[in-house]
Amino acid sequence: MKKILVLLLVVLSSNVFAQESVLLRINYTPGDSYTQITETSQNSGLQMAMKMSMTSDMKVTEVKDEIINTESQITSIVMDVMQGGMSMSYDSNANEETLDQMGKMMQSQFKPMMDAKIMSSTDKMGKVVDMSIEPEIPAMKDLAKNSGIAYPEEAVKIGSTWSATTEEGEVKTSIIYTVKEISKELVYLDVSGTISGVSEPSIGVSEGSISGFAEIDIESGAMTAMEMNTSVKVSNTVIKGSTKVTMTKN
Repeated sequence: MKKILVLLLVVLSSNVFAQESVLLRINYTPGDSYTQITETSQNSGLQMAMKMSMTSDMKVTEVKDEIINTESQITSIVMDVMQGGMSMSYDSNANEETLDQMGKMMQSQFKPMMDAKIMSSTDKMGKVVDMSIEPEIPAMKDLAKNSGIAYPEEAVKIGSTWSATTEEGEVKTSIIYTVKEISKELVYLDVSGTISGVSEPSIGVSEGSISGFAEIDIESGAMTAMEMNTSVKVSNTVIKGSTKVTMTKN
C-alpha cells in the first residue's frame, strides 16, 4: 500500500508540473558557446535534388540591457547536388588538391561565407534587433535572420500557441507554434504553417505547407532541436524540403 501511495504521489506531482507555465526567454551568459548543425534537403523529383550539412560555432560576447550579443562563424559545409542528370559534391574539410573543377568552383563560392563573421544582437525574447556581417555578404543575412524562434511575451503552458510571419520579397511565410509537452528541462513544440507568394514572375504563384517540431531548453532558452518540413507547389512542380537543426552547448 505504501508503494502504491508513493507511486500516486509521483504521478500527481508529474501531472502538476506538466501543467505549469514557462516563460520562454534567452538566458545566455558571456562566454557561453554553442555548436549548431543545420541539415537541409530539397527535392523536386527528377529535376533537382540537394542535400547540405552546415556546422557553425556561436559565442556569446556580451549581455547588456536585455540585449545579447553573439558572434558566429561557419566551420564546415558538405553539399551534394544533382541537377539535369549531373551530380556535384563539395566538402569544405577535403584537401583542396582532391577537389575536381566543380568542387573548386563551389569552394570559391563557399569560402567567403566561411571566412565571414556574423555579429548579432538579440533581445531576451529571441528577436534579432541588429545584425552585421564582416565582410558583408548579402546572401548570409537571410540565413542568420531565420535561424531561431521569437518567443511570446506571456508564459506558455501545454496547448499555448503563438505565431510568426515573415515576408521575403513577395513570398510570405506564416508559422504557428503549439506547446505539446513540458518536461523539467524542455518545452516541446509542434510547428505548422503556410507559404504563399510569387517565387519568380516567370514561374507564377507558389503555395505550400509547413510541418515539424522544435525543442526549447528552459534554463538557457536555446532551441536545442528543430525539424521543419515544407511542401511547395510552383506551377505543376511540387518541391519538398526539410531543415533539421541541432544545437549543443560546448
